[in-house]
Amino acid sequence: MIKSNISGRKGALVRAATNYNSHRAKLAAMHVEGSAPPGVVLPNEIDLDSILDLDLDNHALVDIAFDWDPCNGRVPDWLTNSSLKQAIRADLLKRRCQEESDWLRLRSNATTQWLLARENELNLIKFWSERK
Repeated sequence: MIKSNISGRKGALVRAATNYNSHRAKLAAMHVEGSAPPGVVLPNEIDLDSILDLDLDNHALVDIAFDWDPCNGRVPDWLTNSSLKQAIRADLLKRRCQEESDWLRLRSNATTQWLLARENELNLIKFWSERK
């Protein structure tokens, strides 16, 4: 069933892999020119012939951005250390709360300014109506 679902999406997968390989070739050219950002690791090219294989050893399934070394089995701490995961979640929650607080402060200031403008208009109307 999984194989048939993957086969049904072969066209989209091949297009995505071709696009990926194109970007990888550009990055490889940048490496040769010396204009690639420092510390960037050149990813492996995706073999279009084996893209539909469900082989777990396929290098396309290894994300080098995770700093995972399949030779020694080193997995990044943020994937395995529960206290580090909890700290990351807490930091993300804190950032979301700060973002929400900033947004609410902006909305509050805008509403206050709007109300003050309406109050000034009413005071002006009252002033002119009392003069007549």
